[in-house]
Amino acid sequence: MNILKKKFLNFLLLSIFLMVFGFVIFFAPDVSTALENNPWMRYFFLPLFISLAGVWAWTSGIFIGIEKWVDRNQKSRHNYKSEKKLMKRISRIKNSAGL
Repeated sequence: MNILKKKFLNFLLLSIFLMVFGFVIFFAPDVSTALENNPWMRYFFLPLFISLAGVWAWTSGIFIGIEKWVDRNQKSRHNYKSEKKLMKRISRIKNSAGL
């Protein structure tokens, strides 16, 4: 029952996020900026800045919380799969034994 609650909450949060994000994107104004008009800025400096910011964030340890969250989710998914496999084996043994 706990897994169903988590899945429902995840679905609910995702649907709310998509509604809000879609609303913002749909009604965003059509404003021309300097980033669109300058090819050096668009194709060189902006990707360079984003890459350097990502490297800086990774080396400073900002993503450690995300790594912990991913590890925790992988462990819970692995536990769920192993429990499911165990229940299948138990039911198969019960059926083959005629219990």
